[in-house]
Amino acid sequence: MKKLPSFLLLYIFILLLSCTKALTDLTDPPEDTYVIKTVEYKTKVPLQAVKISLYRCSKYDAVFGCHSTALFATHITDDNGEYTIGSQELNKADEGIILSRGQYWEKHGGTGENQMEPEAWAMITLSSNKYYPDTSIFELKSTGELGVVSSLKFTTPKDSTIRFRLFGNETNDISWTIYTKDSKCYQYCIIDTLNSGKLSLQPKKFETVNSNIIY
Repeated sequence: MKKLPSFLLLYIFILLLSCTKALTDLTDPPEDTYVIKTVEYKTKVPLQAVKISLYRCSKYDAVFGCHSTALFATHITDDNGEYTIGSQELNKADEGIILSRGQYWEKHGGTGENQMEPEAWAMITLSSNKYYPDTSIFELKSTGELGVVSSLKFTTPKDSTIRFRLFGNETNDISWTIYTKDSKCYQYCIIDTLNSGKLSLQPKKFETVNSNIIY
């Protein structure tokens, strides 16, 4: 029996491989896809150019769980505020998805619609009419309607103006507290409250408003 030329055998082998791959591709089910959509809170205006950061666990312990996380992929939403993600990549993001864009509050996200709160700012003039120890701490806190917290701590000043980040298009109920604590304590500390108060601001998105606190 006459042998086939070696180049013809190679051609047949490559052809068989190609056919096998084609059959495999036909039998593999298509990957599921999902849409991550970002809109502005309340107005529902689509937000383009939102950065989608995907995180996975980079160090896992069977007893204590995930010890550290790592960023493994980033994407950007389109003009419609959307990005289509495959199920394999989505499943890999076992430590969450973070959505971020300038002038908006960063938030944890997922598939479906994600509402992002626009930021605003307050220039708050602080005026003291009492004596406070040099070790006392001034704390400002406000919580947005979606549960995000804005807080700021600093050594109690004499008279100054500070810039505090707020939530635009929302009522910001700001609480302020002046207190002292043991300088060696960093967690679950007993504090001695020296003064406290509240103020309410209603800035529009991206707006800077002025206010004052007399403490």
